Amino acid sequence: METEKLLSTIEAEQPCEAIDYVTIPTVQLEQLSTTAGQEVLPLINQSSNSTPAFPTLQDSSDDDDWLCFEPTLSCYKVFFELVTWLEAETKCRNNGTQLISIHSEQENEIIAGLIQGQKTSNASEDHTWIGLRITDNGENWTWSDGSGVDFLNWADGEPNNMLLDLEDNLPRELEHCVQLIVSDIEHFSDENNRHWNNYVCESTAPVFVCKKPFSRTE
Repeated sequence: METEKLLSTIEAEQPCEAIDYVTIPTVQLEQLSTTAGQEVLPLINQSSNSTPAFPTLQDSSDDDDWLCFEPTLSCYKVFFELVTWLEAETKCRNNGTQLISIHSEQENEIIAGLIQGQKTSNASEDHTWIGLRITDNGENWTWSDGSGVDFLNWADGEPNNMLLDLEDNLPRELEHCVQLIVSDIEHFSDENNRHWNNYVCESTAPVFVCKKPFSRTE
């Protein structure tokens, strides 16, 4: 039987572009609010393993790999490439964007869903660089895009900022950068999955996400 889907309509004071929908795995079903205070009901899959979706916006960019979401008014692009934190930040900046900052549980779920939905089924990509880091050898976490730190989502026991004695004879380094854990691997508990882990900036991670503000098409 073909799955029934319920689409909401959006009433806006001014005309706007058509809105598409992207299914995000395991996101809590809830009503979303736009910045104008208008309620948006996510797309609902009526099957037994229903997963809601966030409404997406059509960006002015010609790059189809960017996904833009109504709740955050931001666009995201996932890269599967083994890089250090600085390499990830540099690659985003070279494209005129920033390594991702996350400002709500909803945005965290959007990003985790994008990563989980795009990675290959046999891949072990379970750590993703995000833009949070310490720059002054202190305890103050900052986003590389300069936005305020108004949301934190640490895994159990993090940030521990422990010294690592790496087996490949690299210098012992402080964990001054942050990764988002997105994994189906059994050694990560449900409590830690989709949460954050601080790690050595000079180490590599297989995924990073760039972010840019939504730019409305003309």
